[in-house]
Amino acid sequence: MMALLFAVLAFAQSATAFYDANLGRWINRDPIEEEGGINLHAFVSNNPVSAIDLFGLAEVTKMSDGFVIEVGKCEIVRHIGHGNRKGWPRFYFPTSKLGGCPAGAGFIGCYASEINQGIPAKGGTILNGSPTDSAGGVWDDVVSPKFNGPDWTKAVKDTDDGIKSMVNDWLKNKSKCCPSVTVTEVYENGNTKSTKYTQPIP
Repeated sequence: MMALLFAVLAFAQSATAFYDANLGRWINRDPIEEEGGINLHAFVSNNPVSAIDLFGLAEVTKMSDGFVIEVGKCEIVRHIGHGNRKGWPRFYFPTSKLGGCPAGAGFIGCYASEINQGIPAKGGTILNGSPTDSAGGVWDDVVSPKFNGPDWTKAVKDTDDGIKSMVNDWLKNKSKCCPSVTVTEVYENGNTKSTKYTQPIP
């Protein structure tokens, strides 16, 4: 009876994988295969205490000031949440994993202008429609009232349109090397929702 209890406790299940405590690793392969690195059994860079990756697609690491969000090959990440003048959240585009393929991101929240303008310098593409005002624009500071203001509503609609245009461009343009495009939404609490497209969005 006790042996059976330990056998049951030796396994833990996430949304997409089983973890074997006896082996000390996940027994399922990474759902994004080698796009997440050559170790197909790794999980959030072996830092599950600070990082979140519910579906094995986008790694979101919680820091004291905000999130670090890793954007993968042929992935578009839109984060709607809290930003600050220190440049959080931060998007990370791992060159070694992208293999020359596109990766894009956009942020909607306080100080979105500076955060979004910094994306190209980090190796990513700004999500079409993301706020990039400067010189005193509304997105250079605290945005209020959240979700209800016309600027906020317009930014959400513009990035909805931007997601569609970028997905369709990456899928149709063979030089972009994307047989599929993953769109990941990152929420204020760090939880994610991902949708994979293999056909253009009508």
